[in-house]
Amino acid sequence: MRRWALAGAAAALLAACPATASAAAPRITLHVKAVMVAKRGHLSLPGQRFTASGTVTPFVAGDRVVVTLYRRSHRVAVRTVRLVGRAGAPSGRYSVTLRAPRPGHYAVQAMKVLSPGLQRLDAPGVSLFVVRPRAHYGQSGALVRYLQQRLAALHYVVPRSGVYDSGTALAVLTWRSTARMAHTTVADAAVFRGLVAGRGQFHVRHPRDGHHVEARLDLQVVALIDHGKVQRLYHTSSGKASTPTVRGRFRVYSKTPGVNAEGMVDSSYFFRGYAIHGYASVPNFPASHGCLRVPIRYARAIFEWVRIGDVVWVQS
Repeated sequence: MRRWALAGAAAALLAACPATASAAAPRITLHVKAVMVAKRGHLSLPGQRFTASGTVTPFVAGDRVVVTLYRRSHRVAVRTVRLVGRAGAPSGRYSVTLRAPRPGHYAVQAMKVLSPGLQRLDAPGVSLFVVRPRAHYGQSGALVRYLQQRLAALHYVVPRSGVYDSGTALAVLTWRSTARMAHTTVADAAVFRGLVAGRGQFHVRHPRDGHHVEARLDLQVVALIDHGKVQRLYHTSSGKASTPTVRGRFRVYSKTPGVNAEGMVDSSYFFRGYAIHGYASVPNFPASHGCLRVPIRYARAIFEWVRIGDVVWVQS
């Protein structure tokens, strides 16, 4: 009797804990890697490629996964891909690239094709919102956060507030200038496409000059460089045609904090009376008397970064 009782207890234990008596339950996962992540789901831009990937357990060589992109219950794209993985591995992987052509709400779904002896597997769907690539002053949200994130990654000085404010507008202006686009603060489709493509990188010309400044008059940009690496990029307004900025290689020989009689703020002089300084008016074109004007909001940060003896390159 005792032997039968033990056998019954063991059977009951196995029934209560099926995971210990069998392999992991079949499952499929789905992840979407798009341009942005928002509270409601993933965000992308019209025509921008994104990746749908995941795993399938158990892994059976030759099994396939069908990934479908829907918009309002209409199929936009269907991709079938084979699972990949090592022999004997518990799970296989899949990955496909898709593209949503127009703005709107999309759904991404993944299904493992039926295999002999295995049930059909469906992954929970993932929402994808394709938004119009344009940000305007006062706008907030995921699109603006993405804009600020991409600008910061390229070393443009920009707030990370998620609000399109004056600081963001200045960073957009600086990026557009570096990318050789019209010198405006408009963050339109061309700006977003350029950021996704990696445009707008500042190319250092004098990496051997260590901790130095490179001012590009053709771009109206001041770059702070440290041993060949861009640290920060700022908009500048150089000398107008009647009072042009000197060109060449100079060194900072004097620094004057605060505001002087000419309205120059936190000035770093590099040649005679020419300086990098903050000023009340910094338009998107050359307008100074020869100096390199920068917005007052950034004057102190630049003043503290620049050191006496630092090289200043002024070139076109």
